[in-house]
Amino acid sequence: MQEFWQLVSLLVCLAGFLITGGFLLLRGESLLVAVIRAVISFAVLYVVQKVLGAILTGVTGSGSPTQVKPPERSEEQRAGRN
Repeated sequence: MQEFWQLVSLLVCLAGFLITGGFLLLRGESLLVAVIRAVISFAVLYVVQKVLGAILTGVTGSGSPTQVKPPERSEEQRAGRN
């Protein structure tokens, strides 16, 4: 689930970058100004997506799974005596 969220976040950020840059270029902004504003929008969207991902992980508890070691067996159990 975490990998899927990262992919979706990246796609949302790239879409915001393209939409912002395209809209500014269509309005007649210079290329440099359009690129700078598009990069800023990408960065803002990236931060927002990271915060939303952290909230989602906190609410669902779907962090990385932890592996639990089985309890150590005592010498008596190893020898077959309970």
